[in-house]
Amino acid sequence: MKPLPHDPTLAAVIVSFNRRKDVLKAIESIKAQSYPVSQIIVVDNDSRDGTVEALRTEHPDVEVIETGRNAGACGGRNIGTRQVTCDLVHYVDDDATLEPDALEEIVSIFRRFPNMGAVSSLILDPRQNIPFTKSPSLRCYPHPREGSLCVRMDLLPPDPWPENFFYYGEGMWVALEIYNRGYEVGLWLNSIAHHHVAPGGHRRSLLFFFARNSFLLYYQRFPLALMPPILAYKVLRSLIAARSPREVWDWARAMGDSLRLILMGKARRDPITIQAARKYLGAIRHQLEEIGAETDSVTTERGP
Repeated sequence: MKPLPHDPTLAAVIVSFNRRKDVLKAIESIKAQSYPVSQIIVVDNDSRDGTVEALRTEHPDVEVIETGRNAGACGGRNIGTRQVTCDLVHYVDDDATLEPDALEEIVSIFRRFPNMGAVSSLILDPRQNIPFTKSPSLRCYPHPREGSLCVRMDLLPPDPWPENFFYYGEGMWVALEIYNRGYEVGLWLNSIAHHHVAPGGHRRSLLFFFARNSFLLYYQRFPLALMPPILAYKVLRSLIAARSPREVWDWARAMGDSLRLILMGKARRDPITIQAARKYLGAIRHQLEEIGAETDSVTTERGP
């Protein structure tokens, strides 16, 4: 495995759409980092709220790229990634902010673990006011959150984000790429980001994209030998998770849209190795075991 420099250069990439105030706060939190950020790139997806003008006035040192269209989160990240000249790229959502030492904490993990290919921050919703104490705990994290995710540039292929996803769940795609190259994906609980979680009213939209994108992920990236049991499991799990007939209908629409993209040639197969797929599935199983152990611990402490 190729080691990173001891002090790797780091770039931040933000994709923004009509969130002028939020993206300005995100940039301020990046500039306040204890670890130096060499590049800050904002890709604007044709905002109409004065985002670009505000960025160029208040942060003239930031690289602003105007897409002229809504390229989605994935398309925007690909555009921004093409401009990165650093060792590491940290993706930050436009409505997220980082604690001042968030990036320094993540870089410390890359220094300590040469096999680490991507590291995600712990993301907290500031509206929930949940007390949290930092913990020097590195978790296996096969479903990294894109709101604050740092990746080694030398492991990323051209246009690493799946543009047919548009948004939601795309971190799994990047995780598969990292596992396929023989590296690990982690969550470092000492690196904290604050990000507004989508409100409950968006549940149906999120369910649609998660179901559709999960299906596309397994179809496009998994070896044929592993696809039947995985897809059967995903179908069963989605149906069990549905809370109403409307959500069952959303799931059916998601499957239909997946098939449409496949038939149109917009979801071509690019499978990873069987070894990488098994490693990814093993990481998911390990993550579920960790969650189960924590749940048991909380239940024991609180009593029946």
